[in-house]
Amino acid sequence: MMNYIKFLISLIYNYKIYTLHILIFEIIYILKYGTKFNTFKIFNTSTSSQPLPCTYYILLKIKKFLLKKKTKYICDLGSGYGKVLFYLGYINNYKISGYELDKNLFHFAKINLKKKCKILNKNILKVNFFYQKYECFIINDPLKKTKDYKTLIYNITKIKKKFKRYLIIINIGPKKVKVMKKFKLVDKIIMSNFRNFFIFEI
Repeated sequence: MMNYIKFLISLIYNYKIYTLHILIFEIIYILKYGTKFNTFKIFNTSTSSQPLPCTYYILLKIKKFLLKKKTKYICDLGSGYGKVLFYLGYINNYKISGYELDKNLFHFAKINLKKKCKILNKNILKVNFFYQKYECFIINDPLKKTKDYKTLIYNITKIKKKFKRYLIIINIGPKKVKVMKKFKLVDKIIMSNFRNFFIFEI
């Protein structure tokens, strides 16, 4: 009971006026698809953030944006247990690829996504995006260090083929947001300092 109370307090503290929206969409999708993609893991490393699953409320916002922009090719960087891949690829049939460095998380996602989404066991800081045709990148705070974000964003912007692309950033702190200052802000929702949602045109 105490853990449940702590969870509710944490939810209200982080999501504030959005708490009810978050809860409603989580309950709807959990009743339909279960809880396996709402899994957590504690990392004891200096480079990787804790894999916090993106909320279905935010995923619905992302889906609406992708529909509006008629986006076809999506890349999820730091997929964790695969909730973004599950929602966009498995449920909504988008062409989406994911990258996850942790082997346990990677195998969990690969097994549970049942080959409907492509997921690769690679370090996102070492992926060569030069010849990729991704139109949208989704990043749900997989990196602890701001300098690693700078490296990742730099690599993304070096894609050979020049066309309008989008970067969707979820749940990052103020210092990491500043890395994106040179890009055009398309949309944002700020719930608290570390619970947020930004879309940039790159």
